[in-house]
Amino acid sequence: MSSYPDSDEYTALFDGGFADYRLRINGLVEDPVELDLTQLRAVPNHEQITQHFCIQSWSGVAKWGGVSMQTTKTGSTLARRLLVESAWHYHRTPNIGAPLHRRQDGQPDHILAISNRAQQRLHRVHRKMRARGKAPNVTVVAMARELTCFLWAAATAD
Repeated sequence: MSSYPDSDEYTALFDGGFADYRLRINGLVEDPVELDLTQLRAVPNHEQITQHFCIQSWSGVAKWGGVSMQTTKTGSTLARRLLVESAWHYHRTPNIGAPLHRRQDGQPDHILAISNRAQQRLHRVHRKMRARGKAPNVTVVAMARELTCFLWAAATAD
């Protein structure tokens, strides 16, 4: 079973090296835009490395990469709201029920892997932040920002 779509539209895009691909962001957005693959890949990427020291005698180094927070603070207030509203659900343990399983059927494996990593990580980080006494709204905004990175990874995955 192929993990790629089986449609004439996808075949034409694939055969043309996705030169005609367009991501259209429209509807209830402040600034509708249409981006080709080159423009989408040209959106600035921000990376940072952070070293964490915990009072419980552990430390770690984390590398973060994705769309700059400055980029996510601009644009659609509706999109930001949707991210935050979505982030409230990461307090629940990740579970793939029958409806989600049906929606995922036929999706590319690499996109499903990104989705699974997002669910697992966002739930784990949410739980840890709340256990350390972070306020619910602070925790949720942090989850929304990380969710943006996972969405970016899925949108720009080859």
